[in-house]
Amino acid sequence: MSIGKLERRAGIGPSHAERLAYWMQFAHIKDNSFPAAVADLKARIIEKERRLDRRHKITVTHKGEIDHGAIIGFDPPLRTFFLQAFMGGFKEIWLGTLLEEFTSLEAIIENARAQGYSVADMLKDMIIEMTKLAAQPHPPSIGEQLGSSGKPART
Repeated sequence: MSIGKLERRAGIGPSHAERLAYWMQFAHIKDNSFPAAVADLKARIIEKERRLDRRHKITVTHKGEIDHGAIIGFDPPLRTFFLQAFMGGFKEIWLGTLLEEFTSLEAIIENARAQGYSVADMLKDMIIEMTKLAAQPHPPSIGEQLGSSGKPART
């Protein structure tokens, strides 16, 4: 991967001034400045990608079947919480696919329970992280900007 691509993925601005400011932080290291800067870029990319992963692994049960790899999270472009579990065969639950379908964690859990699903293994830190993410302002998606609400048409 090129240095320019590493810089972009790490969030370093594209201007000469921004790139120079980044690299000057490592000038004092002398012989090892380049490897140190590349290692920092890679660490920034890993951290950035970790923050972008909005999925959390949980356990979902339904009529005696268990999915220990079910996923719950918050989708910023849709501004909704989502839940996905595959129980084997044709049984599955996939909630939170529409714009602002579940605006609270409680709403999606209640919906899953109403369908006979039980959600477990939600850690306090994951709940706090999802709730904080949902509370942030999220700009309209490209679809919304182009006139599609993402919501089913009312008849």
